[in-house]
Amino acid sequence: MKNVLVGLIFFIGFAGLARAGESDSIRVGGSYFVPVGDTVMIVFDLIAPGDALVDISIVLRKESDSTFSLTPTSLTGAVGRVRGGGRKTIFWDYKRDVPSSFRYSADYSFDIYATTYQEGFKPEWWHYTIGGAGIVALALLLSSGGENPPEPPSATGLPDPPGIRPPGK
Repeated sequence: MKNVLVGLIFFIGFAGLARAGESDSIRVGGSYFVPVGDTVMIVFDLIAPGDALVDISIVLRKESDSTFSLTPTSLTGAVGRVRGGGRKTIFWDYKRDVPSSFRYSADYSFDIYATTYQEGFKPEWWHYTIGGAGIVALALLLSSGGENPPEPPSATGLPDPPGIRPPGK
């Protein structure tokens, strides 16, 4: 019975850990961007069911510098909560987010992220870490078998005398 319970806890725990808000039926394709004056127009195809609510976010990357990452904030258009699939457009007023020394080059690209929109609570990576650790701890407690802990050593450091002494001695 205990093995069945431990197995059930692991199954429920790992099934929950596998759901990270991403869906195989939601993805981005056919993206490109075009600088237009002080804005950048980002166009992409959102492949998603027509009634799906999707959370769209973007990150600017620089191919020659793998540490460069900029999350634009001055965005309009199909960003944040978006319904359904099809061709989508985002406009970025880049002069509000980058220093005046910023210069466009072909070295830049955008990562576009599309995840299933979740109303209310949105789990973070640490929620899954803590949940997984809790499941492992619970499983270890349940599988320990209820053994008695070892007795502490005596105060003198010598072993305790046997409980029954032989007669006549």
